[in-house]
Amino acid sequence: MIDKILIYADGAADPNPGHAGIGIVIFDEEGNELCRRGEYIGERTNNEAEYTAVVRALDLAPTHCTRHVVCHSDSELVVRQLNHIWRVKKSHLLELHRQVRDREKTFLSVDYVHVPRENPRLRIADDLSNRAVRTRGTVT
Repeated sequence: MIDKILIYADGAADPNPGHAGIGIVIFDEEGNELCRRGEYIGERTNNEAEYTAVVRALDLAPTHCTRHVVCHSDSELVVRQLNHIWRVKKSHLLELHRQVRDREKTFLSVDYVHVPRENPRLRIADDLSNRAVRTRGTVT
């Protein structure tokens, strides 16, 4: 079991709301890819997809690490809400926010970092989420 992992999570909805997918890539601190997953999640908003990507990523993370997790997302809304900068105002996001908080208890620490969508690792997660929407299935 390793001490720290880096998660890159992304969600997509086409249109918004519409068919939605999530993409997740997990790396160790040296940059070795540990896991990748894309999954179709049905009809959702883009923000629901972004949150669901974080929930699923935290579901996958304990396979690799139960200590320190750094979760990267291009969703300013999700990162700011999870970092206690913005309140969760939308009722449809509140349950997803609670699910994230419940999963955080598995780890010693979970940090959330906003990254631009051009980030190379986030682009992998973005590609997985879009492929999942196109195929309406699970991709790796």
